[in-house]
Amino acid sequence: MPPLLAARELGMIDQDEMVAIPKQGLKDFKALYLKVSQWQTGGSSTADKAHVDIQALEETNAIEAYANASHFEEALAWLQQLHEPSSAAQTNGMVYSHVVIQMLVHKQFPQVQAALRQCASEGAGYPYEGAATALDADQLPELQRMSIASQGLAAPAGPEDVHPAAIFFGAVVHTFPAMAGQVESAMFALLASLKADSAAHRERSVVDARGGSMLLSVLDQFDPERAQAARIQYPAAAGANFGGGAVYQTSPAGQVTGMRLGQSLPSRLSQLAANDPEGAIAGATSLADRDSRFAALAGIAQQLAKSRPQMAEQSASQAFGLLDKDVAAAETGYTANLADVFHDLGDVEKANQVAEVALSAADAHAQQAEEQFDLSTPEAVAKVTHDLLLPAVALSYPYDDLAPNFPSLALQHARGCECKVAKPLILAKIAEGMTPAGAKAVY
Repeated sequence: MPPLLAARELGMIDQDEMVAIPKQGLKDFKALYLKVSQWQTGGSSTADKAHVDIQALEETNAIEAYANASHFEEALAWLQQLHEPSSAAQTNGMVYSHVVIQMLVHKQFPQVQAALRQCASEGAGYPYEGAATALDADQLPELQRMSIASQGLAAPAGPEDVHPAAIFFGAVVHTFPAMAGQVESAMFALLASLKADSAAHRERSVVDARGGSMLLSVLDQFDPERAQAARIQYPAAAGANFGGGAVYQTSPAGQVTGMRLGQSLPSRLSQLAANDPEGAIAGATSLADRDSRFAALAGIAQQLAKSRPQMAEQSASQAFGLLDKDVAAAETGYTANLADVFHDLGDVEKANQVAEVALSAADAHAQQAEEQFDLSTPEAVAKVTHDLLLPAVALSYPYDDLAPNFPSLALQHARGCECKVAKPLILAKIAEGMTPAGAKAVY
């Protein structure tokens, strides 16, 4: 087998071992890392690029495996030698982000800032997403988090950094509102970089415009007037749709109060549960924010419902203890997921109770959307959906998710939905999961 294919095959075997026999997986990942890191790469042919891409991929997989297992000394040492792939699809800063987030998950707080400094000193892309997650960690002293915010804002960001940088900018303003002016300066510097990149590389103009749209969506959350002015200055970004990755945050009354981009810490903890359920649950219970703690525990329970039902029940019960009207309003999707978990675990009483709470929260969101946004004409509805303020698909999710297990309850709530833009889609989604007779009854 050619060396490149052999390395890729070994890498996939090592990933499987990390699930079944983690100690052996770590040992084999180290052996693979030591082998591929010594490859001599260079040249510009397709074969040369494939060589460096496989090298970077297997090095990255080894680093992330060691970070997941809390072996941060090796992960940081290997990061200093990490080769970058031939494309800009992944920067070293993104790998640093993964390591930093794992430090937070494993409560290795003293190592976080050292890792961020190491990355910044290498000048190979700043770990914006890791830094953003650190800003949300109440266990880190406020002065340290402020230092992280300042460090990230001072780091030079390029077009390849736009998505994680947008996450970071939003986190800085949320954590330190007084730094909004510095965030705006960094945002406009990045917007200028995107504009220059589009002019120099026409083939990247669409991607750059979407990146600009993403930044303006974040700016909308704390300075809508400046964002509107920026849309005039950067018309390409104003007309672009950055294509998802937005999670809308709401007040208990259902009003849109903010937005986060990309994977949240609860989402990452849910993924961690597949390999380290105890660590994931411990990380979730340590979250200071009640909504985030609930979301993480509910997500973990969903991840474990089929493979580890006892641990799923433990996580689900903790989430249930946190659930109230306000939590359901802020985390309606996770509330719906929790109802499905209790259904799968056979706890009918809790399943029905949580489903009712989730659907009531969804009803409140729909009513708020009807009141908060202009949905009086097809043009107005199209504008709301295009701007991603409250897309119909987001409103329909709880009904859609709960319909298979709670058809009568979901249908009852859907029929009472007061949002013109969402009600037809909600009813259609519910009908999809029903028998022909049941679907006919929907209409």
